[in-house]
Amino acid sequence: MAAGDWDAVTLADATLKGIVPVDFQDADFGEFDTDLNETNRLAQAKRYIENRLFGALPELVVRADGAEEFMDAAASISSIDNLIQEMLAWSYLLHWYEQERFSGADVYNDKRMLAEHRFEQMFTAFVKYIPKDQNFIDAAEATASTDLSRFSNTVFVG
Repeated sequence: MAAGDWDAVTLADATLKGIVPVDFQDADFGEFDTDLNETNRLAQAKRYIENRLFGALPELVVRADGAEEFMDAAASISSIDNLIQEMLAWSYLLHWYEQERFSGADVYNDKRMLAEHRFEQMFTAFVKYIPKDQNFIDAAEATASTDLSRFSNTVFVG
């Protein structure tokens, strides 16, 4: 993953291979079809994560100068690369299965619901962890115009 550059973060084919090996197989060769990992849907998956951040951590996102800057800071934390990959993959699949569902295949509705559930798990883990990571706070403060140190002691109840 590119350190500190959310725009440059790509979805690793290996991540998708581990999650949906059958649905992303080339019908002719039975191999993982890397063409299904495409940039427009990836951009949509990233926007979905950014929009969800505004609802989950609005004050921190605003103080970090927006969701893109927030994710730039998060992408600079190497210890959560896998978490970001998983969150991005499930967001990507949520949108992929949703689109495929409209083509008339009912099986994709169940898979969309599973992808949504798994995305929620990853997103919740991310949202609970990230405000407590001092490296994230430092990276976010490097681009923000306000002091974010008070967020590093956030306590979640529930």
